[in-house]
This record gives sequence, C-alpha cells and structure tokens, in this order.
Amino acid sequence: MLLVAGCGDDAPQQQPVDAGTDTAVDAGPEQDTAPPRDVPTTWDINPPDADLPTDAEPDTPPDVQTWPADPLAQQNPWGPAGRVVRMEMPSGPGEARQEGCLVRGAKVGTGLNSLLILAGGLDQFLEPNADGKIDVNLYARAVGWEPGQAAEDVEQVELQFLYGDPDPSQGWFIAPRSFVDADPELGPLLSYPDSAVSDGWITGSPGPFIVDLSILGLGIHLDFTAARIAGRLYADGPGLALRRGVLTGYVTQDGALALIHGIQDSCEGEDAPDICGAVANFIGIGQPDEDLIELAGNFIGGYDARIVDGAASDCDGAPGNECNAVSVCILLDADGIEIAGVSP
Repeated sequence: MLLVAGCGDDAPQQQPVDAGTDTAVDAGPEQDTAPPRDVPTTWDINPPDADLPTDAEPDTPPDVQTWPADPLAQQNPWGPAGRVVRMEMPSGPGEARQEGCLVRGAKVGTGLNSLLILAGGLDQFLEPNADGKIDVNLYARAVGWEPGQAAEDVEQVELQFLYGDPDPSQGWFIAPRSFVDADPELGPLLSYPDSAVSDGWITGSPGPFIVDLSILGLGIHLDFTAARIAGRLYADGPGLALRRGVLTGYVTQDGALALIHGIQDSCEGEDAPDICGAVANFIGIGQPDEDLIELAGNFIGGYDARIVDGAASDCDGAPGNECNAVSVCILLDADGIEIAGVSP
C-alpha cells in the first residue's frame, strides 16, 4: 500500500540542474532548467527558502533543450494522469542539492538511505512482482489541465496522487483507499490545490504524503509532513508525464513512532517474519512510546530538521532548537496512462 507528505519561505521552488550523470529511468527528453515563477499565496505552509544551501555545483553546464509541446489528448473523467515509474533517493547531500532537494536538514533529505538500501531500493516496488502485482502503484493527476492545452499553456492545477489497484491486468484502476472514507465523492486523501505551473514546470502546494512498504516482511509506514512535489510536466500519450520530479518532506517524531508501530504490528501477528527476532532486540516489542521517540528517529536516519507548527527550520540540538524531524527527498518520474476507473 502506498500513501503519499517540504516547506520554507516565499521563494519559488528551484529546479534541478543536469549534473551530467546517467539516471536509472528517464524515457523523456533531456531537460532545461526551470524558469522563475509566481507562487500562490493561499498555502497554509510557505514554500522553501531561496537561500537553502546549493554548494554542490554540476560538473558540466545544464543541457538547454525544448520539451515536447504536444497538446493534451482528450480525457475521460479521471484524466490527465501518469503512473509513477521511478522513485529514488539521492546518495548524499551533494547530489540532493544538485537534484533540487530544497529541504531543511543537514542530510538534505537523504537520511532514509540506510532503510531504503535494506529494502533494496524503491524502484523494485514499482514493477510487477512474480504474481503480476505492483506493490507501489501510484498515479499522479493534474485536475485543471484541459485537452488541447500544452503544458506551457497551463498556469495552475490541483495536483493529486492516487493509489492504484495492485493488479493492472484489467487496466489502471484506482484503489478506493485513495479517497476520504474510501468515497470518491469526498475527494482524494493526497491533494495539492493551487499548484502553480510555469512553462510546464509545476510547483505543488504543501500537504501530506504517506508511503507504506513491506521490507523483509515488516510493514514500514512512512508519513511525510509538509510534502511538496515539483517537476516538469508534458503531455504523454493518453495522459501526462512528469520528469525531474522532486518530492520533499519531513518525518516528524509522530511519524517515526507510527513507523515503529507498524513494525511492532508485523511482529505481533501469527505469521511474524523471521527478522522479528532481531527486531525485538532493537526496538523492544511493547516498549512505551516515550521510550521509542529517539530510537525511532535513529532507525530512519536520525532527526536533522525542526518542525514547529508545520514550519520547517534547521536545528543544532541547542535548548529550544532541538531536532525533531527527519528530512526526506525522493526523485520521481511518471509516464502517461489512462485511468480506467475505481476498483469495486
């Protein structure tokens, strides 16, 4: 199961530059850098600061090439949409800054790398397994992008993320859990209204993003606070494509505890995985939450940012400026699809 959740001051989201390195998945064209854009003022959380560190310079100048300017095809009621086909965390802070990870925290969003290495990386969850099921089937949808418009013609959309049915054999269906109370009439859980688009570059408004994974049989619940998605949109076949996508956010202490609770639940069931013996020595099944807060943060890379009233800042451990959140940055791409409807 996958749910999907960055923050700062009144400045536009920077776009990543091409560092001249190959990427694991990129079926789209080579990218230009993003132009400046106006950012909506109605968000309840401000966009990232323009003064975040950018000390990692690319080895070669960025390629400046045009993107496909095709108009959006005719859509059914669930379009336009794309399926996430790449999710990857930068290897370290330098690469994260090059890729446009505008996020507070000394680790620049890469603290979860140890956990993801244990999982074998995120990309494996995006492909069909031996049973033909996709563990993490995630759709991006841009409500307000009308047929006949190229991405460059769009100024604002409601960006949504929907959880796909894990079995794609009959088409790309939406899992009911994507919606509030599993009711499509109540709207999606993961919605980013008033997301700005400028020359095809989208800057999503802040909101939650939650990802559920199974790692070695353990249920891993990642709940991102103040998440934001940015990247380059263009029309792609029946739907939309997203390239140079960047998801930033924070896992707070409450989110870290939720992750540990998910592991505890996995190990308390009748079919507990073998790894639970080692896990029990580490997290202490049944330990009270107050004893788990620091341990939970260390388990997911260590707290390196501070969240107060939904706003993120740097931290140094001094009294009144303690770190209480783990910064997260994930790079993602999506390819165009046509959603068939909602699974029964």
